[in-house]
Amino acid sequence: MEDLSAASMDDVQGFFRKYYVPNNAVLVLAGSFDEKQAKDWIEKYFGPIAKGADINRPHPAQPKLTGEIRKNIRGRGFRCPVYTWFGIRFRTLPLTEAALDMLGSILSQGRGSRLQSDLVYGKELVQNISARNGASEIAGMFQVSATAKRPDQSLDAIEKRVNAEIQKIQATPPTADEMSRALNSIEARTIFGLQTVSQKGSA
Repeated sequence: MEDLSAASMDDVQGFFRKYYVPNNAVLVLAGSFDEKQAKDWIEKYFGPIAKGADINRPHPAQPKLTGEIRKNIRGRGFRCPVYTWFGIRFRTLPLTEAALDMLGSILSQGRGSRLQSDLVYGKELVQNISARNGASEIAGMFQVSATAKRPDQSLDAIEKRVNAEIQKIQATPPTADEMSRALNSIEARTIFGLQTVSQKGSA
């Protein structure tokens, strides 16, 4: 907030002129249209806009974690009553990491997944649980999130079971059936994510 508050009008305009330029943009057309007419209109309306200066992409050094970081936060969730929530995060690789996508699916996608079968349907410690890989351009994060069964519930048992499943999959590779189910789930989500024109355009 200090940087935003200190920004002048010149700073804001300079940022706009530098980054909001054709060589730093992507135009996507999706749907039923005449390709030649579309290209003519693109040339007419976008062609006169001048190219901007070359943009040097930042490559900041990633912060080093010297140990475990824990935080306890009390408050109400958005549009929710008071509830108890558990989350654990691991720093991972940037961009796409297919192995971690598969891991997230094996751990939490579907009733037969390891975390759901154990914590949701087995010991009934949580209402829901998810494990997923979030990979961005310069860093990645693998996260496990769960909502406890009761608002006053201790998180110790949930953390213990999550850590046990993570240690278990580190020691014992997934089965062929788990790998097949995970791959099928990922493929299905990808296909279902291309059902509308908007979804195709986003992809």
